[in-house]
Amino acid sequence: MSSASASAGQVITIPGFQLDLAQALVRDAGGQEVRLRPQSFDVLHLLALNADRVVTKEELMQSVWTGTVVTDDSLVQCIKEIRLALNDREHRLVRTAPKRGYSLVTAGAPRPEQPAVPLPEPEPENTDRRRFGHAGVSTLALGGLACAAGLGGWWWLRGTAVQPVAKAAQPSIIVLPIRNISGGDRWDRLARGLTEDITTDLARHRWLFIIASSAAFQRATAGTDTLAVARDLQVRFALDGSLQTEGDSVRVNARLIEAETGATVWSQHWNRLTGQLFDIQDAIVEAISSALGSAWTGVIAASDRAKARRRPTSNLQAYELFLIGLEHKHRFTPQDLVSARDLLRRAVELDPGFSKAWAALAIVHVNLMQFAADDTARQAELTARRHAIERAHAADPDDPDGLIQWSWLRSLDGDPEGAVAALRRAVTMAPNNADVLAVAGLEGGTHCEPADEALDWVRHAHRLNPNPPAWYFMCLGIAALYSKQYALATDAFSRAPDFPLVWRHRAVAQALNGDLAAARQTTRRLLDLAPGLSARQITADHGEWGNPKAVALFLEGARLAGIPA
Repeated sequence: MSSASASAGQVITIPGFQLDLAQALVRDAGGQEVRLRPQSFDVLHLLALNADRVVTKEELMQSVWTGTVVTDDSLVQCIKEIRLALNDREHRLVRTAPKRGYSLVTAGAPRPEQPAVPLPEPEPENTDRRRFGHAGVSTLALGGLACAAGLGGWWWLRGTAVQPVAKAAQPSIIVLPIRNISGGDRWDRLARGLTEDITTDLARHRWLFIIASSAAFQRATAGTDTLAVARDLQVRFALDGSLQTEGDSVRVNARLIEAETGATVWSQHWNRLTGQLFDIQDAIVEAISSALGSAWTGVIAASDRAKARRRPTSNLQAYELFLIGLEHKHRFTPQDLVSARDLLRRAVELDPGFSKAWAALAIVHVNLMQFAADDTARQAELTARRHAIERAHAADPDDPDGLIQWSWLRSLDGDPEGAVAALRRAVTMAPNNADVLAVAGLEGGTHCEPADEALDWVRHAHRLNPNPPAWYFMCLGIAALYSKQYALATDAFSRAPDFPLVWRHRAVAQALNGDLAAARQTTRRLLDLAPGLSARQITADHGEWGNPKAVALFLEGARLAGIPA
């Protein structure tokens, strides 16, 4: 954006935040960095320079994406990221002017002493240069992508590079336009907005390949049915849906179809009042993004796991090994963790750049450490965890799962602020991925001060995944414990896996909640699972605890619970 450089060194104040233009970052009231993608920062910058007036979509598109023609979903995604970063869930700070654009409401904050930003002259549209909103790949390549899929390779999109990988490596989806059954321009706009928002949000999940919304709209207007479109483009899944109004209510249906079999893999419906348009849109996009996009517990991953289990083990490729490895990882027994380790190691041998597999392997190593027989074995697992995290980060420094593990390494290496920043970046990059939010909350319990932020992440994960696996309750319990909500932590741990990490935190939560008898009974169970365990050993093994208040709280609870010092 041309105005940013002209304003270098300036700090713009907005309610609760400052825009540091020299470093292109946002700081909260406590001086902590709130990171945004460059385009999102530029959108916020332009809104701040024109505070308290509506900046039209055309102005924003022309200024931020100068010389590049993109669809509205790029702007919509930037606005979503800005609202998340500014904790503007109620849309009170960044407001939408329907059909027009957006405004930043400063409510008396100091205004920059500078006129409205001059906008560049629009360039003539060149259809050969039209781009996908997120991938930076010309639509001219669409046919080539579809053909390549038919020739035996799905495709990863990383930056502007398009690289073929093994067919099993990346599920591909086309999101077809939500059909407005009721008619009317108002509902046409909502249906189209829903379609574009769903497409944009799914595109944030880097392990999925999402066909551009322009291609989906073209296919739909041609009158071809859902299954035919999916098979024609040779994608694995198609998402379609409908919108219907009746009186003062609106009903939206969505379903995911597998192209190969024609089977419905997932479906859901929503009923809302017609006056809650923005709530409708946000709730549906969140639900679909979480149900489909979560690489550990989502419906696509579950479908692929079922297929992988039915295939001969010798034929499994990296992605399938990863999925089955996760299945063993989430059983939390020593035998299953060893199986998970071996499967994930095979996955990264086949694909050394498989960041998610490396990140999962890092978690397996720390879980195996819970059952280590002695200090030498524990240290070996910690060393292996560091190696896996470094490989995950090198393969993809922006993968949310890898960022969560990277936070541990930052804290271990004496950078607690960097640890928290990595967690926040993971959440910003995957705000509707329940798996990411749950694990970020677990790690954030001992990183964030106060831990309420981490607890909010886990609670949101539970809202996104209404039927959570047991390990989500382990994450909830740890975040609640360090937020000093001991009753909530105790209840969550009662529904978590039978695992030493759970039992030791459960004992601490019970003790700090005043139930010493239950705490000491839990400690006896803990020592049965991990004989010789001590509180100091736990804190030493977990050198990632960059927050000394968390360490002090744990040690006090451990003392009360009778965990050997």
